[in-house]
Amino acid sequence: MTATIWEISVCENGAKFWLEDGRRYVVCLCSAEVLRKVEARTGLTGCAALRAAEGELIQEAHQRLLDHETPPLRLQYHD
Repeated sequence: MTATIWEISVCENGAKFWLEDGRRYVVCLCSAEVLRKVEARTGLTGCAALRAAEGELIQEAHQRLLDHETPPLRLQYHD
């Protein structure tokens, strides 16, 4: 899957981003806990942290799509 994170919005409850894979857009939800883990790992905050971890987040979303999880995908993040 060749995908990119298209749009990111961050709020106090976490973040939401749209994953675009050429055929469709899929909304992905990151809890505040997931966002904190990504920020701690990357040393960045908010959108910049999610962009820095884009590859891992896309891989996680792709696996959830393969597992037939219905959108919105609720992501977990593994260090």
